[in-house]
Amino acid sequence: MKKLIFCILSGILVGAGVGVAKEFRYEPDWDSIRSRYEVPEWFRDAKFGIFLHWGPYAVTEIDCKYATCIYNQKRHGGLCWDYHREHFGDPADGIGYKDIIPLFKAERFDATEWIRLFKRAGARYVVPVAEHHDGYAMYASRHTRWNVVETGPKKDTMRLLAEAARNEGLKFGCSSHFALTHIYYPRDNPKWDTNDPEYADLYWKADQLEGGKPSPEFIDYWWRRTTDIIDQYQPDIMWFDYGLDKPGWEVVHKKILAYYYNKGLEWGKEVVFQDKNMNRAKRVDGVFVW
Repeated sequence: MKKLIFCILSGILVGAGVGVAKEFRYEPDWDSIRSRYEVPEWFRDAKFGIFLHWGPYAVTEIDCKYATCIYNQKRHGGLCWDYHREHFGDPADGIGYKDIIPLFKAERFDATEWIRLFKRAGARYVVPVAEHHDGYAMYASRHTRWNVVETGPKKDTMRLLAEAARNEGLKFGCSSHFALTHIYYPRDNPKWDTNDPEYADLYWKADQLEGGKPSPEFIDYWWRRTTDIIDQYQPDIMWFDYGLDKPGWEVVHKKILAYYYNKGLEWGKEVVFQDKNMNRAKRVDGVFVW
């Protein structure tokens, strides 16, 4: 009897070992990613989705690039430049984009109402901006104080949208535009708050390498913020804007794809990685969508 029990236990352990050995994980190399990944049928069938460009810049009702335009008189014919100085003050006096953020309250925001409107319009998925080039986190970031929970709305609008979308049967994604943040803000005037070390956690700092390449410190910061979005919100889609196609970012291409696709396996989801321009840097067919 003891021998029989031992044999059964041995068989279970061996079987478990075989199961572990066969469990697939994406490695950060093109062959591994290409060998398994396929664009999900749900995405091919979805056809129509809603992309939400929403952040503190909405306060001014002018442009999503307001954050940089107030420091660049040539952008938009000086519209943002003039507007900011007329309504808020001069960045040379320390009144910059950071001072717009407390005014962003989202008082009338209703995630369920928004999502139901999108669904009635025929959308099958929704992708809000998690963080634009301005560096402001439209989610409960663990890595910056400049986020919707600690400032502005004082609530996790990303979580509310994700829950509402899934309750209505829509796929939910997040977009990141953060890779450009390290070169986004002009610093021409030393009196501007973009040069103030106290606000470097919003505007970053002039630390890019030759040719505008990101510093290793910024790449690490981008990685932590990006994986934070993935881990917290388990998006069906991760959409990336300008930046990852630029020199210096090649080091994260395979790494972030493998990370996100492995998370999809853990969640039991078929996920989609989209990038606006990464194919310019290195195009590998079949590993992501552009």
